[in-house]
Parts: sequence; C-alpha cells; structure tokens
Amino acid sequence: MQLHFLYSFFICGLWLYTSNLSTLSLDSNTEVLSQKEAAESLSILTLNTWALPVKLSGHDQVKRFEMLPDELLRIDADIVCLQECFAQDLRKSLCRSLDNRYETLSDHKCYRRSMLLLLMDCYGGLMTFSKYPIVEELFFKFPLVGKSRIVERIGSKGFLVSTIAIDGKYIHVVNTHLYAGTDQKAKSHRERQLHYMNQVIDSIQGATGYDIVLTGDLNINHSAINDSYDNTAEANMYHKLIRDGHYNDAVSKVSESDYTMNISLNPYAHGVTKNCKIDYCLMKKADITASPYLMSSEVVFDRPDHIVSDHFGLLSIVYGIHTQEVFGSASDSEGRESMPYPVDIANE
Repeated sequence: MQLHFLYSFFICGLWLYTSNLSTLSLDSNTEVLSQKEAAESLSILTLNTWALPVKLSGHDQVKRFEMLPDELLRIDADIVCLQECFAQDLRKSLCRSLDNRYETLSDHKCYRRSMLLLLMDCYGGLMTFSKYPIVEELFFKFPLVGKSRIVERIGSKGFLVSTIAIDGKYIHVVNTHLYAGTDQKAKSHRERQLHYMNQVIDSIQGATGYDIVLTGDLNINHSAINDSYDNTAEANMYHKLIRDGHYNDAVSKVSESDYTMNISLNPYAHGVTKNCKIDYCLMKKADITASPYLMSSEVVFDRPDHIVSDHFGLLSIVYGIHTQEVFGSASDSEGRESMPYPVDIANE
C-alpha cells in the first residue's frame, strides 16, 4: 500500500514536471511554447560595458574589467553583443578569455588615433561574439551631421552587422550604440542615426532575405515609461521601430525589474536622473506578414556582486528560431547572398 502510494506520487510529480517543460507562458501573453520550441531557442545578451578609453575616478575600471569575462561566461548566452568597448585592455582581455567558447570575426586589435593621443578601436566600441559561425561582418559608421559632442565624434559610433549561420540558416545580428543625451539636439541626432540605420538594414535584408536581430544601447527610453527622461519624440522613435520597422519586442509593459539604467540598484548609474530602459533586443522576420517569434527578456548583472557597468545587461531568448523557415540555407555557402554595402545611402 505504501509502495503503491509512493509510486503514484512519483508519477504525478513527474507528469507535472514534464508538463511544465512542454509549455511556457511569455510575459502576460497567452501564447504557449511547445517543448521543441522551448528547446530550440537562441539566447542573446547585450551590454553597454562602460569601458571608456581613459580611466576616471569612481569608474572602478580595473575591478569591473576583471569581472566582466567571467560574468559573460557565467551567463553563457549564444550571442554576446557589447557596446562602449573603447578600452584597449578590456578588448584584449575579452578576446583572450572568451576565445575557447566564442568566435568573433572583426579585427579587434585594429586601432585608430583620435585627438592625437587616444588610441581608439575601429568599430565604434562594438564587439559581437557568437557560439555559432560568423560568416560575414560589416561596420557602418553613422554619418556626422551638424554639430555633435566631442565624445560622440571621438567614439565614431555606428552599427556592426554580423551574418551568423545557425543550424543551416542565416540571420543578421545588428549591434549598435546610438547617440547619448537627453536634450533636443541629442534626440535629433538619434533620430537621424535611426533613420540611416533602418535604411541600411532594409537594404541588406531586401538583398539577403534573412531575419534581423537589432540589439544594443539605443538610448531611447521605452514608450511604456512616462516618468523618465523620454518625451513624445522618444516615444515616437520607439513606436517607429516597432510599428513602422516591424520589430518585435519581448517587453511591452515595463516593470521595475526591466530597467537597464537603475539608479536605485546600480551605484554606477549616475549618468541619468531617473530609472529607464534604453537597452533592447528586437527581432524582425524577413517575412513581415508571418507571426513574430516568441521572445522573453530579463535584466542580468543586477545583483550587487555581479554589477559590471553603469548599465545592467539584457538577456533575451528567441524561441523556435531553429524550426522556423529562414530564407537562405547555410548548407550551401556558395548560394549565400553577401551583404551589400549601400553606397548611395552611406554617402547621403
């Protein structure tokens, strides 16, 4: 009798456990994942590393730079997109420490001289690491239009487009860092950068037919936050990405746990006056009429012993990407479309 009861209890517990594995609710949506979709997921981590090219008081660069490689390995995302990697010693440390688990394609030993003294990187502070093969990578620098702050000119920001082969299919991962600042001039610069980047991305996707992941520090506050440093212009930029750009965002309603700049929890977040969400992972299918991928996102590096920047990181999961049809097969490398460099757009 006792053995029969224990056996029944075990079977019921196993059934509950496996049923929880086979379905997963996302956010407040009613959409449910199959076990296969949940298993065939892609994890993408984005983080602004706050690695400036000069050492400043209170930035704890030595401590943070020592922590960062181990923290990235601890999260163990499939794709890692980093911004503001201007410090040479951090770039060297990351390439060395992540080499056994990730690959990167661009030459991050490349440098350029700025302001006669500073040795800056060649990719606007951007680094993309992937467990999957990166078959092509192009950096597009944002055009300088009008007057911009000296730090923005030194940084030479832009966006890094990586073509990644994932189990026989290709996707484009766009890693970017838009113009910083809360005044109207900064917002105008951001809007122009966003317009230029969208033109280039549309041109690339039109030529290749691959899905797009857009991730990084957009410096655009989520439209669901009304009491932060955003205004109508900021909300419109976000809506243009989601509505006109046909991107999907895992986060539709923002809670305290979604802030990537959090002055309450992050002692380094003194660049803003209020909490905000300005770091994103957005997904756009090549076929915009198809149902979007199911996604989830969570803030990482937000615990006191794991804070590595003035930003928290954002870890996003795209579910079922391996099972979805993506135009172009990675099994035939000769048939793959290379990314076009849109010369006419770049020279505008």
